[in-house]
Amino acid sequence: MTGVLINNKDKMKKIIILITLLFVCGGCASMPLSGTDYNNAPKGIPRSDTSIIYIIRDNATPTAFGSKIMIDNKKIRTLRNKSFTWIEIMPGEKTITAKWSLLNGQEDNVISVYAKANETKYIILKHDRTTAGSIFNPYVMYNKFVEVDEASALHKINDMKYFNSN
Repeated sequence: MTGVLINNKDKMKKIIILITLLFVCGGCASMPLSGTDYNNAPKGIPRSDTSIIYIIRDNATPTAFGSKIMIDNKKIRTLRNKSFTWIEIMPGEKTITAKWSLLNGQEDNVISVYAKANETKYIILKHDRTTAGSIFNPYVMYNKFVEVDEASALHKINDMKYFNSN
């Protein structure tokens, strides 16, 4: 009888470990996107009195969560990992924010850019670094915005999905 109890305890331990791994690893998985491929996506072209800002999310962690992208406190779109959007704006100083769900514990990210008339800016939100955390959160991930040139941006977004800004 004791052998049966030990065998059942071992099975329960394995099930608990499996369920825990599914939850832990599932939080880092990236869901497939259903947006438009770059080649078929509309392209942002600034007019003489406007600017275009492309916002590109490239492996900003945690990859399973969407990040709400805002310009001057106005929601533009929620971007999933490996996706991008663009928006036409009036020129001037702009504050771009990536807001994260409270559930993932990620700090919001902010960058200020000056957009000129008839100009296109490319901003990438990417993973910056991972540091040791606490017993309850063994590692802490940090992201950052980076302004890049057109060639670097196009190299990134060729394999990404486009989502229209709201």
